Amino acid sequence: MDATTSFRVARLEVVREFIRSLDGDGGRLDAYTVQTSFVAFSVARGYLVVEGPIIYRFVPGDREHARPREVRAFASHLLALRRRSRGVRQRRLSLEGRSFTSDHFGAASDLERLGTATRFFDWVLDEFDPYLRGRVLEVGAGMGTITRRLVDRYPDLTLVALEPADNVFADLNAYAALNPRVTALQTTLADYQPEPGECFDAILYLNVLEHIDDDAEELRLAAAALRPGGAVLVFGPAMERLYSELDYRAGHYRRYRLDKLRELAAAGNLEMVRGRYFDVLGVLPYFVVYRLLGRSEISGSSLWGYDRVLVPLSRLIQRTLPHPPFGKNVIAVAIKHRT
Repeated sequence: MDATTSFRVARLEVVREFIRSLDGDGGRLDAYTVQTSFVAFSVARGYLVVEGPIIYRFVPGDREHARPREVRAFASHLLALRRRSRGVRQRRLSLEGRSFTSDHFGAASDLERLGTATRFFDWVLDEFDPYLRGRVLEVGAGMGTITRRLVDRYPDLTLVALEPADNVFADLNAYAALNPRVTALQTTLADYQPEPGECFDAILYLNVLEHIDDDAEELRLAAAALRPGGAVLVFGPAMERLYSELDYRAGHYRRYRLDKLRELAAAGNLEMVRGRYFDVLGVLPYFVVYRLLGRSEISGSSLWGYDRVLVPLSRLIQRTLPHPPFGKNVIAVAIKHRT
């Protein structure tokens, strides 16, 4: 592989962003270093970079050899480039650097793989079981993975499933068209127009609230759509120190603490009646694979092992330690005050 090759195919907006990043950088680029700088910048900004084979033919008698001075200069450039790239990546993953859109879900393949984690999601729904009744609003339903589980598990349930992202809504809508108990709408809760007097018994955010920039306003909207005594059910990622490329690729603005969810619930006229950290054993594998090793997508084989080995063990631990001090996820139930 030749990292300095001049053969590149890139989207125009990526090239423009790279050129803007050079302003005030202070580093000198030449025909070789500009190539490595562009690749390093693209990776640090979270863009997908793939390799493709090329055929390069040397012209006889026209081969150039790098001189020792040029080798030293290029090595120095690589060290500086490593520092700059690390800074770009850290700014992107920081709280201030996270910016996403809701019209496209950037980790659709991961969403599809997660749908095979049967034991994990059964565990989550078991936690919410007493509150899943009557008319339920599922916010951020994605492809309909949880929607299908809810329909199969609760025969008396009726569902309104909201999903704004174009690339996953089609699957949800196709399922809803075949099931009269499900209504699928391509929208967010903020833009949802319920019927006059329409209220829900429960509103479900399963791996969704972390995708919403203004989560405080979202919970206020949820409280307004609930009947008195209805429940907001929240499940999401925990421990900000675990925030990784996988979180960024999935569009996560944050990972939650229990006290933060309690504050959000109180501000939205909701009382958090249940809350705990979830999946103690999942913390270390997640930290190693996605934080230390930097994996940015979920492997089907690792998910298979996680769901069949770690999930049953983690669930067993939480039967004896129901309120652990930490966990890979957090789960909460907040009830609307009766007025």
